[in-house]
Amino acid sequence: MMPEDDEPIRLLHRLLAQPPKKLPPDLEGRVAEESLTRLRKTLPGLAVAYALPWVTIYPIVAAIAGIRHWTAVVPIVAWLFASFTMFVDYRWRTRIAKHGYADPISPASSIPALALLSAIALTTTVAGPFFLLPPLAIATSKGLVLAGFRFRTRWVVVTATLAILIPTALAWFGIHPIYGWRDGALVIDGAIGLSPTIFCVVVTFAHLAILLGASLFASSYRDTLDAVETRNLLSTWRLSQLVGTEQRSTDE
Repeated sequence: MMPEDDEPIRLLHRLLAQPPKKLPPDLEGRVAEESLTRLRKTLPGLAVAYALPWVTIYPIVAAIAGIRHWTAVVPIVAWLFASFTMFVDYRWRTRIAKHGYADPISPASSIPALALLSAIALTTTVAGPFFLLPPLAIATSKGLVLAGFRFRTRWVVVTATLAILIPTALAWFGIHPIYGWRDGALVIDGAIGLSPTIFCVVVTFAHLAILLGASLFASSYRDTLDAVETRNLLSTWRLSQLVGTEQRSTDE
């Protein structure tokens, strides 16, 4: 760089102040690779976290409350399948991207999201669409929107909405007859027998667990974003210091 030539410094100033609207393909590939790395680290744990309550706590509750219908096993099968699908799909995509068998910036698969939201809808066999379903749909859709690289946000929102509306409509029109009214009181005719004590304890515990899990996930994701933003700001600051030094040398 010639001392009397300040055009490179001006160009560097413009690049720092005005980043491109669309990332170059090689840089976008690096972003996708980092996203896949995060998915590889977090999704196996999430898959276990989704399935664990349904193979531990739920069978105990069902044994205590009593099984009234064979549909009591539907949530277990649905959540195990969703967790297995999520684990296998992202492990497979991470592996083929790591070995260069596929484009690393290809859109994320919709299969795990569909399996998760379907499992949420099938949870209504326990206590209907008015309990468990809404917070589960909100927390899961939020996680899918936040963590899904190049994921179709509108598709997630629409699918989560349908996961709530379809079971509600089926219960409303009596096709999924889990609710009834007797003397002005709502009666839950679920797949397992729910006494008032068991219902209050289970629903409260489940809602608190969903709240805690969603908060921890959001906190972890925020920490990741803060670390990335700090690293980017530090790199920009170092470049600005270098540009300032070069600019002062040129002026002198």
